[in-house]
Amino acid sequence: MTFNVTVEPEYSLVDNTYALSIIPSMGSGYFLTSQFFVGLEALDLNFYQGDNLALSESVVSLGPVFSYAGNNWWATLTILPQITDLKKGGLNLTNSQRWQIRLATSFIL
Repeated sequence: MTFNVTVEPEYSLVDNTYALSIIPSMGSGYFLTSQFFVGLEALDLNFYQGDNLALSESVVSLGPVFSYAGNNWWATLTILPQITDLKKGGLNLTNSQRWQIRLATSFIL
């Protein structure tokens, strides 16, 4: 099981505004073999904006994770459909994607 938090501060020089994204994510899974892993990941994109950095959206995505590990490398594919916007209700297709598909890789040099 894993838990990560990503924090992304933003500042616009053009209109002198601040914004902040806080993105907690959690995942868990199971090794089917010594090299192949399947799991589930949840992600909650929280976007704060305005002078007081008020929460404007909280978009939740949930989906499967597929990983493969070789001798000196690994690759992970995550497919995250948007489930709901906890702040506004329903899907938020104005500021967020309906689907997030992520591919991460790593290798030893």
